[in-house]
Amino acid sequence: MCLIIHKPAGLALRSEIVADAWTRNHDSWGVMWVEAGTLVVRRSLEFAPLMETVADPALVERNVFLHLRKRTRGNIDLHNAHPYQVSPEIWLMHNGTLDLERDDPDYSDTWHLVRNYLSPILTANPCLLESPDFERLIAPFIGPDNRLVFLRSDGVSLIVNRTAGVDLMGLWLSNTYAWNAEHWLALFACTPSEVPGTP
Repeated sequence: MCLIIHKPAGLALRSEIVADAWTRNHDSWGVMWVEAGTLVVRRSLEFAPLMETVADPALVERNVFLHLRKRTRGNIDLHNAHPYQVSPEIWLMHNGTLDLERDDPDYSDTWHLVRNYLSPILTANPCLLESPDFERLIAPFIGPDNRLVFLRSDGVSLIVNRTAGVDLMGLWLSNTYAWNAEHWLALFACTPSEVPGTP
C-alpha cells in the first residue's frame, strides 16, 4: 500500500483525510517541503506528531509532500520511513512495490532503489529532474503501478506517473486504494462549489 499526498502552496492539508488515511497506512509517515532554500524533512512512527505537523498553519504557504507508509518490505522503523535522501539536495517518496533485487531484507525496495540506482545517477546529475527524458526513462523502469516523487532543495519537484493518481480539493493523492477514496470523492462531489474547476 502506502499513500503520497501533494499539497500545493496556498492550500491547507485536510487533517480529516490524513487521519482517515493513517488508519490504513500507519507504519510511518514523512513530510518534505522547501523553506528558504532548505529542504525540510520530518519523519516519525507516531500519529500525534503527524497531526501536529498537518495542523501547522505555516504549512499552508508551503508546497508539501506527505507519505504514509503501509509496510510491504523491510522493517517498520525510521530507516524505512519516507522520504529517502537520494543526493545532498534531492529527496524521494515512493508509492507501490518494486521487484528489485534486495541484498538486505531489513530494508525496503525503495531503499534499494535509492541506493543502487537513483543515488549514483542524481548525485552526479541533479539537473536531471528537469529533463523530460529522465521521467521517460524512469517511468517504464518502475512500471505503471508505482509513483515516485522527487523534491530538490531549490523547490523543483517531479512526480513520475502522476496521471495514475487522483485530484481531490486541489490535493493530489497517489492512488485510490490506500485511503477511503470512495467516501471522500463522493463527499466532495456532493458540494460542487468546493471542487476545483467547478462554478
